[in-house]
Amino acid sequence: MDQLTMSYLTALLLGLIFSLILTPLIRAMAIRLAFLDVPDGKRYHRSATPLLGGVAVVGSVLAAWFLAHPVAGVQVQRAELLLAAGLLLSFGLGIYDDKYGMKAKWKLVGQFMCGLLLVAACYAGGWMEGKWFFPILVFWVVGIMNATNFLDNMDGIAGGMAALASFVFVFIFSLQRQWVGVVVAGATCGASAGFLRFNFPPARIFLGDAGSLPLGYLLGALSIMAARSASAGEIVGPLIVLGYPVFDITFVTIVRIREKRRIYQGGRDHTSHRLAALALSSRETALVIYAFCLVLGSIALLVEVLRVPAFSFSVLAVLIAILAFVGLRLDKVKSHLPREEHSSN
Repeated sequence: MDQLTMSYLTALLLGLIFSLILTPLIRAMAIRLAFLDVPDGKRYHRSATPLLGGVAVVGSVLAAWFLAHPVAGVQVQRAELLLAAGLLLSFGLGIYDDKYGMKAKWKLVGQFMCGLLLVAACYAGGWMEGKWFFPILVFWVVGIMNATNFLDNMDGIAGGMAALASFVFVFIFSLQRQWVGVVVAGATCGASAGFLRFNFPPARIFLGDAGSLPLGYLLGALSIMAARSASAGEIVGPLIVLGYPVFDITFVTIVRIREKRRIYQGGRDHTSHRLAALALSSRETALVIYAFCLVLGSIALLVEVLRVPAFSFSVLAVLIAILAFVGLRLDKVKSHLPREEHSSN
């Protein structure tokens, strides 16, 4: 077993173990502190559900990430500390928003600060080239953070997507022989999968913004690190991996602008809600989305292995056309509570 394989297996297993142990403990703490998400009619759960799932996820990711270093005999880079600082900032931003609420503009400012730290870390660590992409990458990070936050609208969706996407990134980084990327992706996958044990419908604990924002931050980091030089042939794979969250936030944004509503105004208008309206239960909806993410991940891996720009962009064009068609069809579906909804949702 080479060092790279040992490293991502260590990070993935540690992330999984820590998450399985921490999540029920954090759930109990959230109940004692009355840190709960009370139903308001905009989301699908019908009873108060503990938040703070992000504490377990972020804690597990960081523990697995940095414990993998001594196991592999690798020193921590300063750029990794900068990347971790941005992760903690995104976590703090989410905790504050979960507890006290935050105006959209200040939340956006905080996300841009996270994006600046993340992109700076990627350049400092040599994980990205071409400094003229800096502002574009910051906007990309903010977009993925919001896209992941938007997906945290039904049980198991955001966590499951993050677990699957980071699992695909493990293979991409393995192909690229990129050690830090492999470890961060493995830790994210393990922590998300462990949390999903308690978040899959019917959820017993929610991510909250303290979990969805950091997961979006991590996925943004992984996508930038995987794109490396951001050349035409290298951006397609990471973009396809995150195709579902990009599709969902684009769909929701267009719908809300057309209906003259604020983009940040919550509602049952996401793609997951529309799928649930097609006589699907919460579990079935989650499984359909997981299958879609797996298909996109498989396509992304094929693109990464072949590395033929013409083929990559042809595949991307076809996927965009398919998603546009699916979006038009889903737009005609009126969302409502899914069947077999559990009271603990």
